[in-house]
Parts: sequence; structure tokens; C-alpha cells
Amino acid sequence: MDVWVKSKKIISSKVPGQKSIDLQAFYEEFSWYYPDCELNTKQWFISNAKKDWVYIDAGANVGIYTILFSRLSPDGFIYAFEPTDTLKHLRENINFNKVKNSELFNYALGKKTGKQKDKIFRIWGKEPESATYQFITIDDFVT
Repeated sequence: MDVWVKSKKIISSKVPGQKSIDLQAFYEEFSWYYPDCELNTKQWFISNAKKDWVYIDAGANVGIYTILFSRLSPDGFIYAFEPTDTLKHLRENINFNKVKNSELFNYALGKKTGKQKDKIFRIWGKEPESATYQFITIDDFVT
């Protein structure tokens, strides 16, 4: 069984030269990963993001990048897509961090819009979950 935590325990994900991102809902089995994850990628966004950028966070997971993008682009907007049950963790973390310039979608991005049976990885190192997911193309979403 996958273990996720929503408790008084907070885990922080480092952001180079900035305040860490605090998570209250996360997968306990990845508590080792979150603190130092993807520092080079975070640094790239810190160095390049503009205050009014609009983002598509495809596979937003627990929300680390949605929260980071909100901080870096306070005049922008984030469209965060998470097709799996991880959406509940994403929602908790967005609310906990008081992110106001995002919208969350329980869709997978794909080559055609509609319900489709597919395999999507939710937990690293585990088999993908085979289920029927709601897909949307970026073109249909923008329209």
C-alpha cells in the first residue's frame, strides 16, 4: 500500500538561494527525495522565469513546481495537470502554500481528448497504474 502523509509533519524541498518549499501532503516513501530534488532544474527556472510567465505543469505530482512557478511568476498563471490520485496531495500543498495563481486539473495530457485506458506512473519505482483516465490535448485545452 502506498503511504502518503498529511499531518503536522512538514517536509521541505530546497530551492537554490530562496526559501524552501514546504509540503504537508507527500509520499512518505519519498521523504528522502524531496529535500534535495532537482536543484539544477529549479535553478534554471530561478535564473530565467519572468514575473508574468504562464505555465503548464504536466504531471504536477505533489506540487513542488506549481508552488515554485507561483513564487517566480506572481503576475503569471499555472495550469497544473495531475491525472492520478496524487491530485489530492497537490491540492493540499497548493492550499497550504496559499498559491492563488493556479488552477488544478484532473486530466492527463495526450494526443487525443477523451477517456482512455492507459498506464500512468504515479509512484516511481513501481509498476504504472492501468486505469481509465480523462485525457485532453493542449490544443483542446487552450481552445
